[in-house]
Amino acid sequence: MAGDTVSAVKKIVYVDMDGTLVDFLSARPRVPDDVWVRYLGHEDDIPGIFALMDPMPPSTTSRTSGSS
Repeated sequence: MAGDTVSAVKKIVYVDMDGTLVDFLSARPRVPDDVWVRYLGHEDDIPGIFALMDPMPPSTTSRTSGSS
């Protein structure tokens, strides 16, 4: 119909990465002790911590399911 617009809705997928796609404890040696102590008990809140983690071996295979 003339004048009708269709808006594309993009879905957001949240992925729990620690212990699934990345090795959480691999970041420990890369975080200064004073920062680790400051965030003790909620280490996943350390800014940029996920960028410091190594990937889990199976996670390096293709993850294309659901992408378009």
